[in-house]
Amino acid sequence: MTGLKKVIHLVSLAVVLIALAAPPLIAQKTTKKKPKEDSFLTGQPFSFQELVAAVGVIFPGRLTKAVDGRGVTFYPTAAQAKQLKDAGAPDELIALIEMKGDKFKPVVAAPPKVVVSGPVTIECAPAECAIQVNGKAEGQTQGGVKKLPGIPLGPQSSAVIDINKDGYFGQQIVLPLKGGAPASAKPVVLQPTPATEARYGQQVFNALIGKLGGEAGLKDAGLLSASGSANLFQSGGQRTEWSVEARLKAPSGMAYLEINGAGLKWWCSLRGSDTKAGGSGKLKGGPVAIEMEKMTHQYRDYQPAALIDRIRAAKMKLNSESPGLDGPGPVVLKASSATGTYLFTIGANGLPERVEYQAASGLGSGMVAVYGDYVNAGQAKVPKAMDIRFGDQAQHGMEFRFDRLQSDPKLADKEFHR
Repeated sequence: MTGLKKVIHLVSLAVVLIALAAPPLIAQKTTKKKPKEDSFLTGQPFSFQELVAAVGVIFPGRLTKAVDGRGVTFYPTAAQAKQLKDAGAPDELIALIEMKGDKFKPVVAAPPKVVVSGPVTIECAPAECAIQVNGKAEGQTQGGVKKLPGIPLGPQSSAVIDINKDGYFGQQIVLPLKGGAPASAKPVVLQPTPATEARYGQQVFNALIGKLGGEAGLKDAGLLSASGSANLFQSGGQRTEWSVEARLKAPSGMAYLEINGAGLKWWCSLRGSDTKAGGSGKLKGGPVAIEMEKMTHQYRDYQPAALIDRIRAAKMKLNSESPGLDGPGPVVLKASSATGTYLFTIGANGLPERVEYQAASGLGSGMVAVYGDYVNAGQAKVPKAMDIRFGDQAQHGMEFRFDRLQSDPKLADKEFHR
């Protein structure tokens, strides 16, 4: 083979070899491996704990991309959002977490419709009282009345109302309610505590003394002379009418009653427990004479001024539910000792209308004195009408109606048949 042919042969062989080698090279380019995936960006959705651990450690852009790709398993509460922000999470990341976790956002139920009653009126005495409704303070009454625009109804459709006042026992009532309907609680009367009753009792007693004329008036009321008419109801109810003369000298424990009628006369005179009596022989030892001795004692002992002195001397315990004598209704004053109790009923004029005695032993209980038609006698207020009633029966006692009644400081003992 010539040299030229040899060269041509070698070139041809090289071309063939190149051609044979070309397909594998092309195939190698088309089967090149894909880049390895980033598992941080494609993993499972993030839990809150995972995100808290990643914030501040993972680059914010990378973490945001991961959250966008993986999602989250929660919707952040306000406390969780603050914790993420405090850890360094930007607002954009927190907003993305909320968007990705929207399906986990808790569903807030609509609040139940509140049903409210109509206006509510609460009354108490004595005014003023503190009012609480279902444990909530609602202020004080005004003139003894509290008006509320309405009370929310609970499951029981009622309200628990507490009514309190210093110095009194509080009360609690349950008031039924209906939606939109007005309601009124029954007026509540609070009872004073024993300490309050004692304080009020002394206040009423002092005011009563003032109404009777004060200390000077009590002195003038103990020296009286009077005349008028009287009805005597003997034991058994027999009634007789008389003209009557009466005298009183309280500082000496002296009293005198004299009755006249139908040509008959009987008198009875007291000094302490000592009794003297006399008059028409026809009456001596009879029921009229016996009743007259009783009546003379009661006439002396149940004079309002005499009762005041007895209460003071015995240091009797005083109680009243009223703070004074200025209220609209009668005031009751109780004066008690170990032996018995006097119950005073005091009228709107501040003067005694009635006194009842109850003995601790029961003996002599039910004794009642009724007073009326008060007039001035010196500086005193003294009743011209006075009824004495024993408790053994309805018609047993004596009714006095004096036409003349005056304070008489110059009464001499001889005018008492002494």
